[in-house]
Amino acid sequence: MKKLYILLAISFSFGLSAQTIISGGTLATATWNLAGSPYIVQAAIYIPGTNVLTIDPGVVVKFLPQSKITVDGQLVANGTAGQPIIFEANDTTGWSNQTNTTGGWNGIQMMSYAGSGTDQSILRYCTIRDCKYGYAFTVPLTNAFSCYRELDILNCTFNHNNSGTGFYVADPPLNLSTAGAGDSIRVDNCDIYDNTSIFGIIRTVNTAGYTEVTRSEFYNNYKGSCIWGIWNNLLIDNNEFHDNSCEGDNGPIKISIGTVVIKRNKVHHNTTQQLAAIGCRSGMVTIEDNL
Repeated sequence: MKKLYILLAISFSFGLSAQTIISGGTLATATWNLAGSPYIVQAAIYIPGTNVLTIDPGVVVKFLPQSKITVDGQLVANGTAGQPIIFEANDTTGWSNQTNTTGGWNGIQMMSYAGSGTDQSILRYCTIRDCKYGYAFTVPLTNAFSCYRELDILNCTFNHNNSGTGFYVADPPLNLSTAGAGDSIRVDNCDIYDNTSIFGIIRTVNTAGYTEVTRSEFYNNYKGSCIWGIWNNLLIDNNEFHDNSCEGDNGPIKISIGTVVIKRNKVHHNTTQQLAAIGCRSGMVTIEDNL
């Protein structure tokens, strides 16, 4: 019996894990590694233009309500297939109540790059989930992910995010907006599911630059269009859209103004109210070789 007690004590000690508390505010250049995971973000954090936050594969970052990451510098979140990087709410209790901010957080906001030298920011094999709006008034940049710069978003998962259902001014879960003529945002081989927003799940705005969404799967999203392109220079290529439920003037793909190529996509088993599988209001739109 004595030996049994010793074995239990040893097993329990190996089950314990470290955690790192991030109280909020401006971050110095740093690397978040597995030894310090999970990282608990208690309030909004900011990465200025001169600084870089590197997050190692396998790290879990948990956020308290109303906390978020705003990036003017660099965010290098380069996970792997076997060790993805997870961004999630610390506690999702109350997430389904969209009249308050409990149970969620306010996402990652990649602003225009304000540093010098080459921006090395990337999101690869990352999961962003559990974001919610929950405000009764206008609060900008509180959605799951915003991007206003050149960026690769590769092999990522966006799920269980709600961006202001019923609130007119709320941003979509993924707001992709290029302003520089040479900027490109590339979304490739991503899973985007179980998100809700009236004004699009991904919304693209290209006053300059270029956005492409390729080889990604959209499913079980609700209310808004899976992709809503506004003022576009946009490629939608080789994606699959299925089992999405769109309300009002929304469909799986909705295009308003600009130059768009929609090709080699599979669009099936979706429901809509007013719009078709692909709805185009205006612009130069090429639709070819889709199912």
